[in-house]
Amino acid sequence: MPTITGSEWAIADVRVDAIRANIPERTRGESFVLETLIRPGDEPAAEPLIMDGPNGATMDGATGGVMAVDADSSPIGRYKRLRDYTEYAGEGSTYQLIGGLPVVHENPQDEWPVESHIIRIESPTVTNRTEGFWGIVVGVDDETDASGSGPYKLDLEMVFLADIDRFGTRSDLLDELSPVTVQLPDS
Repeated sequence: MPTITGSEWAIADVRVDAIRANIPERTRGESFVLETLIRPGDEPAAEPLIMDGPNGATMDGATGGVMAVDADSSPIGRYKRLRDYTEYAGEGSTYQLIGGLPVVHENPQDEWPVESHIIRIESPTVTNRTEGFWGIVVGVDDETDASGSGPYKLDLEMVFLADIDRFGTRSDLLDELSPVTVQLPDS
């Protein structure tokens, strides 16, 4: 399946409205660009909403006075979460060992805004999971217009690691694809 297109995909648990990628062979180590689109929509209020009750209470008398807004689920919130992959992209690396076995090494840092650049891409509407896959983000190109009002477009430069049905978790993937550490004897 060389080209993947579709709507409502999840990229590292961030819902995007559409994706497009050309992955001719779907083989480990293959480089490709994953084009993503998040359409603008009804954005939640940028500031917390003040309640109208007496002394900052809600109308039913509950205290607190401020209602938090879940901005992460809004289109701009989802775009910002996906854009976090631009920071330190390329810190994870892929390379070939003798014999052509591609392996992955990543050394996450505390200052990274994301847990890992090794991510799973899957469609919540595909039940057999054959289209989903694991990849590593090595670069990001933000194609969103300068106004920042959307649509939000990010092109993720990625390396294909495996079909999603092959590994259930990132740990499982790393167990098989990470380089083996060799302990040298003390001299």
